[in-house]
Amino acid sequence: MSLFSFNKHVQIDSDVLIVDIGNGSIGVASVSFSESKNPVIKHSLREQFPMIDNPTIESLKEVMKRTLEDAIQKISFALSRNEKKALPDQILCYLSSPWAFSEARTVEHERELDIVVTKDVIDTIKEAVINDIYADLNEDIEGQGKVDVILKDFSYATLNGYRTFNPLGKQARHIELSGFVSLAPRSIQDAISTIIYRSFPHSKIIFLPALYSYYRGVEQVVMVPPDYILYDMRSEVTDVCVVRNERLSYTASFPFGVQSALRTLGAHWNTSIDDAASRIQMLYDKRLSIESERATRSALAGLQDEWDMYLRELAQAISEQGALPATVIYSTEPGYDAFAQDMVLGSFGKYTNSSDRSGWFHILDVPLQEVVQWSGQVTIDHRLVLNALHAFESYKKEL
Repeated sequence: MSLFSFNKHVQIDSDVLIVDIGNGSIGVASVSFSESKNPVIKHSLREQFPMIDNPTIESLKEVMKRTLEDAIQKISFALSRNEKKALPDQILCYLSSPWAFSEARTVEHERELDIVVTKDVIDTIKEAVINDIYADLNEDIEGQGKVDVILKDFSYATLNGYRTFNPLGKQARHIELSGFVSLAPRSIQDAISTIIYRSFPHSKIIFLPALYSYYRGVEQVVMVPPDYILYDMRSEVTDVCVVRNERLSYTASFPFGVQSALRTLGAHWNTSIDDAASRIQMLYDKRLSIESERATRSALAGLQDEWDMYLRELAQAISEQGALPATVIYSTEPGYDAFAQDMVLGSFGKYTNSSDRSGWFHILDVPLQEVVQWSGQVTIDHRLVLNALHAFESYKKEL
C-alpha cells in the first residue's frame, strides 16, 4: 500500500450506506460498488432540519439527532422492503461543520545537503503538519472533550520543487509535504452511532469529513484547472476549499448560510424565517412589486456586505499565494441557487484575478448521471453523489 494513500474505507463488492450529516439537513443513500461498473445509488432521501430561530450548538445538535433518527428509520424501512440484503457492509458518515473540524497545511523541510527520503523523514514532517493543525484548531475543539482524527491525507509531496507520487528512496534537500487533517469530537460520533445502531446494529460505522469528499468528488467529475475554489453554502455554515497547483492548499468555514441569512432578513423585516424565505422566492420568481423588490435587494446588499467580510478574510489568509483563483465551483441548499449567486459570487470578483463569471458554475451543472447509476427510489442529490464518488475512489484503490 502506498505511503501516501489515505485509509481504505470500502470492501470489494460492497453495499454501503452513505449518511451526509449537514448543519441543516441529513442525506442518506444506499450505494453498491462493484469492479465492473460505476457506483449504483439504489435508494436516497434527504430530511431537512426544522427552522430554528436562535440556534446554539447544543440546540442544533438535538435537531440533528432527531432528523438523523427519522432519516435512518426511513432508509431502513425502504431497504427492508426492497432489498434481499437489507444490511449494508459499512456505513460511511460524512460530517460537515460544525460536527467536524478540518484544515489543510503545507510544511517545508530544508536541509543543507541532499538526504535520502525515508519513512522516518516523512513521518517527522507529517507529525509537524498534524501538530500545526491541532494548534490552529485548538480554539474550535476546546471544550469538546475527546477528539479523534477521522482522516489524514498526505497525498501531495514535492522534492526540490518537483511533485512526486513516491518520494521514498529519492534524494532531496528541500521536501514539501501537504496534508489535510480532519477532527471530530467523540461525543458527536457516539451520539450518531447510537442512533444508527438501532437500525443497523451489525454494520461498521466510519466517520469522514464531508468537505474532503466534495473536493475529491469534484476532481473526478469536473475538468478543473490547477487553481480553483470550491464552496458549499449549507444552512448555517459555508465551507470553502482553495486548490492551487492541483493541491488542496487552504480550507475555511464561515458562520454564514441560507438559514442564518434568512434569520437576518426576518429580523430586518420583523417577520418569520418562513416569511423571509417566501419573500426571497418571490424575488427570484419576479413576483414582487417594484417597491418591494427595491427594499428586498437593499436588505440583500447588507447580507452581501457580511459575506464580503468573510471573503476578505479568506483573501488575506492566502495573500502570500496571490489572488483567489478565478474558477469557482459552488453548491447550496436546494432552491437557493439564485440567492447564492447574488449573495456570494457577486463578491468573488473583488478578490480573484478575473471578474469574468464564465469560470463560475454550480455543481449541478455537471452531468452527474454520467458518473453514477440510479435505480429504485432515488432523489438526485449532488452531495450524496460526491460522497459516493469519494468512497468509490477508495474502493478502486483497493482493487
